[in-house]
Amino acid sequence: MKSGLTTVADNFKKLFDGVNVLATTRVMVGVPAEKTDRRDEGNNKLTNAALAYIQETGSPETNLPPRPFLQPGIERAKSDIEGGLKNAGQLALAGNIAGVEKQLEAVGLLAVSLVRSVIVEGIPPPLKPSTVEGRIRRRKSKTWRAKRRAEIAANAAYLGEENASVGIFTPLVDTSQLLKSITYVLRKVGKR
Repeated sequence: MKSGLTTVADNFKKLFDGVNVLATTRVMVGVPAEKTDRRDEGNNKLTNAALAYIQETGSPETNLPPRPFLQPGIERAKSDIEGGLKNAGQLALAGNIAGVEKQLEAVGLLAVSLVRSVIVEGIPPPLKPSTVEGRIRRRKSKTWRAKRRAEIAANAAYLGEENASVGIFTPLVDTSQLLKSITYVLRKVGKR
């Protein structure tokens, strides 16, 4: 004989909390204010955040061409980001708050990785020979400097004087401080 009693699990609170975490959390990729300091030898007070902005947009005043890396990196990650956010949405609907946060962190790590890969692959235009020479002069090892100058001379014979530094140095990667400062943060909407 049946009692007519049916037990129903009420998961509304878990569902609400999961969706709330997803709706109020943003994945921010770039150079956050907490990671802006640089270890320069000179009196240069330029922060990594300012340097990233200048490189992304260029600076006509200093004859610096734009070398966008943030937007192209995010574009490269777009389909994977969408998939990660879809997974986060499914976890939110299941009320899995820890899973939502973990998935948002995975999306952030992926985006950072792809933004950094844009830089490492090299962003046109190539560095000017004078920029490459300046980078070589700043190095302490005489052996290292001599080897790089020999590579440039060999490239000049092969590629021509204007392209002599191609392959020697990657734009935006000198000390790697900017590259290392690119990260992600999870921010709650309305908080700084």
